[in-house]
Amino acid sequence: QLQLTGMVTAADNCTPAISLVYSQSPSPTTPLAIGLNPITITVTDLIGNNSFCSFDINVLDQVAPVASVCPPNQDVYVDASCLGLLGDYTSLVTATDNCSVIGNLVINQSPIATTSISNSTLVTITIDDESGNSTTCVFNAITLDTISPIVTCPSDQSITINPSCEYTMPDLS
Repeated sequence: QLQLTGMVTAADNCTPAISLVYSQSPSPTTPLAIGLNPITITVTDLIGNNSFCSFDINVLDQVAPVASVCPPNQDVYVDASCLGLLGDYTSLVTATDNCSVIGNLVINQSPIATTSISNSTLVTITIDDESGNSTTCVFNAITLDTISPIVTCPSDQSITINPSCEYTMPDLS
């Protein structure tokens, strides 16, 4: 509740200052919207003569949105070149805001979806409200290699034993 009449001073030629009646529009209990709100203070004397002054109150939203659900770490499977593509994880975020409706929150991801990664990567989700306030949440995109190595073996070999009828196996790896 914002009572603004005490911020105004007035004087009258016949009515003592203590007897002047101050009124405010909109009234002190009226919720104000974000942005500029015109305020009018009217001062009335004992005869009913009145004067007014007007000014604006600029209501600012300075409260950042809240990420109530941030995605957990995400698995990214790599291909034969050991590269994986980041998904679009913005739909996994749940956010709220004190003033903006959920549909008007802007949710962005960095690095963006379809970015190629070869190592685990930190992903940042940024949530912006209509007033420019923002918050972030972070998680890891963890690369997973599920492709087995390709092994090429030598062809079958014939060997000759030594005079003691033995053969010492060489390191073939």
